[in-house]
Amino acid sequence: MAHTLTGNSSSTSAYLHLVLGGSHWHARNSLKNIIVFGDSYSKYYGSVSWVDHLGKLLQAPPRKHNFAVPGATADHVLKNQIRGFFRKFSEANDGESDPPLNPDETTYFVYLGINDCGGRGDNVLNAITTKLFDTLRDLYVKAKARNFVLIDVPPFERTPQIIKLRWVDRVNRNVTVWNEHLRNKATAFQSDMDDTTLLLFSSHAFFTDLLDAPSKYGFSKEDTEMPEGAVWFDELHPTSRIHELLAKQIYASIFEYQGEVDPSAGHKMERVS
Repeated sequence: MAHTLTGNSSSTSAYLHLVLGGSHWHARNSLKNIIVFGDSYSKYYGSVSWVDHLGKLLQAPPRKHNFAVPGATADHVLKNQIRGFFRKFSEANDGESDPPLNPDETTYFVYLGINDCGGRGDNVLNAITTKLFDTLRDLYVKAKARNFVLIDVPPFERTPQIIKLRWVDRVNRNVTVWNEHLRNKATAFQSDMDDTTLLLFSSHAFFTDLLDAPSKYGFSKEDTEMPEGAVWFDELHPTSRIHELLAKQIYASIFEYQGEVDPSAGHKMERVS
């Protein structure tokens, strides 16, 4: 059953937009293996991403397998990342019929859509998000994947690059359409595969909060507008510090769902109901 979370902009519950629970989720034990499919917001040359920071936050550092590629799209490149995953783990499994990774100990993170929204019209985004969930079904069947964290597209129309190119309105429209499709199809996916656990984390809500109220995070308004500064590594990508903040919110949101104590925050978070 889907849970729609509410709260003010400073609450981590504002960032976890769907909690769809299944029988294979075992909190920290389900994060022993972290598989990541994504683009340059998950792996960027010379920069530490949220994936690395999340690994450090977990008390027992997980085995991370990051298949993200800068410039990746869900439309064309995701399938190559999936092939890379199966190639790596089918060889490691040495032909065994069991799933390559224990489903109860593995969580699949998917953070894609930025390049699809930046380079395409909104009329094709429905088909592309359908393709993304078809890929997740392949993971469900072939890898016995049961735990997923999907991350929606941030408001990258607010990056220095998009503002300079004057693409703000088009990108904003595409991002809105993409995130609506992602949420609706996530609900349908888990309804069909009801033994899966699916969490939808909103990087859009996180970045919106940061850019609207930068002083809460220790930044100035000027920081949010400047490339090669405290917020933006270049004209499009966030700095490692922003990735660290993003990872902390992902971490807190996941364990808020479990009602666990967040050691970095020092308080008990309420279980979502």
